[in-house]
Amino acid sequence: MKTAIIDADHIFFIALTGEKVLDENGEPIKQDGKFVYRQRTFEESCNVADSYITSILDLTQATDYIGFYSGSSTYRKQTYSEYKANRKDLEPLNNLDLMKGYLKDKWNFIWLSYEFVEQGVNNIYETDDYVASFYKQNKETSFIVSPDKDLLALEGNHYNPKRNEWVNNESWVADVNFWKSMIIGDTSDNIKGIPGKGEKYAEKAIVGLDSDFKKIVLEEYVNFFGEYKGIKQFYVNYMSLKIVDSLDVKQFIPIRYEIKR
Repeated sequence: MKTAIIDADHIFFIALTGEKVLDENGEPIKQDGKFVYRQRTFEESCNVADSYITSILDLTQATDYIGFYSGSSTYRKQTYSEYKANRKDLEPLNNLDLMKGYLKDKWNFIWLSYEFVEQGVNNIYETDDYVASFYKQNKETSFIVSPDKDLLALEGNHYNPKRNEWVNNESWVADVNFWKSMIIGDTSDNIKGIPGKGEKYAEKAIVGLDSDFKKIVLEEYVNFFGEYKGIKQFYVNYMSLKIVDSLDVKQFIPIRYEIKR
């Protein structure tokens, strides 16, 4: 058994974004310095999604798969109200809800917000949390499929479909990745780390396999913000950045996939 645990949130962007319009020579057309796009029909988007998912499963030689998408940010917003606030003005993708329904019906992917509403349960966790939890509880027989940098930074076996490459992180690598992110922050999620402290600074601070990274990073926060504000900001960022991998996922069963040779 080799189960692909698919972070399906990124599939919406691949399937639902428009196609570049090409000229007679096959070159992308630009107007006012910007590429011209043609919106796909929903049927075309479904075909793109099907081809993309099939390609992942065939290339990785998966025997089974499970996909998660559309989790909730409530858990992190309870601690940090501005979590992902930088995304609120983004234009929604055309046919997004239709595609969510299509992935649920055609591929039996788990539409998290829909799944828990149907059960009368208030889900507060994100897709990443379910992917990480399922992997942790099935790590001997599974791998994570995602181009997301947060998931790719976790311990374990990963397949990045955008680069068609495998990433395998030992536990100490995942530990280093997380504590570096605590210093740097994550602009994509509107999480500010320690101002002025970037990748190079974090690499120098987070060294030594026997180091107490938590103590090192907490001292960095206190030194910059002061004791009270530093401890408070450390806690907020920790809760915002740490992926939860202890959720109960026993109810979710992988789907058998027949590899096409």
